[in-house]
Amino acid sequence: MYSEKDTSSSPLGLLDLATEVLLLIFLELDIPNILSCRQVCKRLNDLYGLSEIQYKCELAFSAMVDGTATGTPVADRLRSLREYQAAWRSGPLSLHPTFSRELSEDSEGTCPQWLSFSGPFSASRAGSKVTLIQLPSSTRRIQEKSWTLDFGATLLVPQCGASNTEQNLTAFAGIEDGNPRVFRCHFFTILPDESSPRAPADLLPISYEVDAEWFNTALELTIRGEAMIWTIICSPGAKVLVYNWRTQELMQCYERPTGFMHAELLTSKLLMISVVDLLLIYAINCNDLSIPPDLDAQYILQPPSNGGLYEMHFRLRMVHDMNGPGTPTAVNFGHDPDAALLVFQLFNRSPAQGAKFGVLPTTYVHCVSRAALLSRLHSSGPAGVDGHNRVLRWEEWATLDNSSLLLGVSSSAQLSLSSLGARFAISFPREDPATSVAHDIYVFDVHRCARSDDNTREARQHATRYFNVSSSQETPNQFIWYSNKPMPYQIVHKTVPMRTGRKGQRENCNVKLLTDGVAFLRETWDSWDSNRPSIAVECYMLSA
Repeated sequence: MYSEKDTSSSPLGLLDLATEVLLLIFLELDIPNILSCRQVCKRLNDLYGLSEIQYKCELAFSAMVDGTATGTPVADRLRSLREYQAAWRSGPLSLHPTFSRELSEDSEGTCPQWLSFSGPFSASRAGSKVTLIQLPSSTRRIQEKSWTLDFGATLLVPQCGASNTEQNLTAFAGIEDGNPRVFRCHFFTILPDESSPRAPADLLPISYEVDAEWFNTALELTIRGEAMIWTIICSPGAKVLVYNWRTQELMQCYERPTGFMHAELLTSKLLMISVVDLLLIYAINCNDLSIPPDLDAQYILQPPSNGGLYEMHFRLRMVHDMNGPGTPTAVNFGHDPDAALLVFQLFNRSPAQGAKFGVLPTTYVHCVSRAALLSRLHSSGPAGVDGHNRVLRWEEWATLDNSSLLLGVSSSAQLSLSSLGARFAISFPREDPATSVAHDIYVFDVHRCARSDDNTREARQHATRYFNVSSSQETPNQFIWYSNKPMPYQIVHKTVPMRTGRKGQRENCNVKLLTDGVAFLRETWDSWDSNRPSIAVECYMLSA
């Protein structure tokens, strides 16, 4: 006897679910799976068009993460993110500085000089006084503000500084006045309701004494969470000190008898140090503070196999987001820390190598995402067991995925580099003053979904991404591109004239990449034989 099939207990299919349930499922998927699901049928493709899914995908396409704003509709966040991305790709930087400030001599006639500073502020020193400037931005609702710190009574001669991610803590390091064997680091808090930084009572200055008495310099200072990385030069060698700035405990000390070093934290337990032409990665071990120079690193990253023609120096660190003190803490989106770039410079030891691109020497800049490098380290197997290490050739760690870029700049002048999230900027002066007394600034997006000239949003196909920028008069801004696709990474190119624009003038400039523009830290001499420079800071922000 025939009976109609009972469908009341039949399992539901995916498309039988309510739209709200499907949306929750989609939001748990990664981006490749979302893009695959949208091709299944019209309903799933329509689901892809919802603001929540679009916002999740646009964040990935932009190497950004959702911010801390509460109560802001997703549609408004999506619109804000798209406007921000469009501004970088189509809105040129302002023709003239949106902010400019020249710093003058102190009362004793001492010329100011820029300090190395890790963070969104600019810092300069004249005599015993340091001027800290908060760079303004109408987009970020940050107003220009400056503070003056007098170190006359502290015995500190400031040489470098840093701020933490929240930018409410600032540290300055240098040598002790009258006793160059002692390095000192002083801490200050910057609070919205206070007109000047103050020294917190629970953070006393840190002192570190060395044996060398001459040519001692505090080279770099970086704050990452509760860790502070302090690189010092104690002639003829150098040291990297890792402190917990809250407890003021020295967690690690790495010493090199000769040469310079640059350091960065990959994770809270892994420290990366550049030594001549190698990158060494050590595990931070609080039980064994001092690392002798002959101790094997856990990982050794080698430069290109080119017969020793390169020197590789680790130059940059990941830069903080730019929400300054006194501004709303709620933001719609921020930079994805997993996409943050590590940027390296490789120098030619032999000037003749520069003949490959003309008479000028070539400096190579390589960048790779921190997350991609960590993934490669983990996949290469255990390291540091029984004194053994893992040695990775250039091909094994430098060309990790689509989020890497190698470029060369043909210029005898020193390059200036700055990074922020998955974006980095490079600046250098033009070689021939007859063409234009100016500096070139390039800004690049470097991540797996960085859009190409055809505006596609698919992940980059793996290829050799290399080009050369020449600043010579014969081949101004020449690009040599070895890839079967248009260059996907350059998003901004701007020429910035020197302050007076006259021949015979000498000028050094450092670029600092901001969320919505660039800052230019100038140091200008009226003539080549002048020893009294003037300094100024300028901001060029997105016009759109």
